[in-house]
Amino acid sequence: MAKDPAFLFYYQDFLVGTDEFTNEEVGAYIRCLCHQAHKGHITERHFNNVCLSSDIQSVVKTKFRIDKNGNLFNKRLKDVVEKRRLFSQSRRENRLGKTKTSE
Repeated sequence: MAKDPAFLFYYQDFLVGTDEFTNEEVGAYIRCLCHQAHKGHITERHFNNVCLSSDIQSVVKTKFRIDKNGNLFNKRLKDVVEKRRLFSQSRRENRLGKTKTSE
């Protein structure tokens, strides 16, 4: 199965959660979220490459947790991606079940 190229984006929560961010911090944050959606978790090195200055890193890092391997992840995004994966899987299983019963 191909990797899901999308996740739900709760714009109101995003606006409230980044209200005091500068435009540069918002840009780095959304890029980090996209990299996480693509790769799972983000290495510290990759995170630092996206968040070019230590000021941006310190602000954006408040939105992330560190896993047991030292990689960063946003808990909310992890939950949203997993919820979508489970929903898609249940829809696929329902379709397969209907196909089998209609044969």
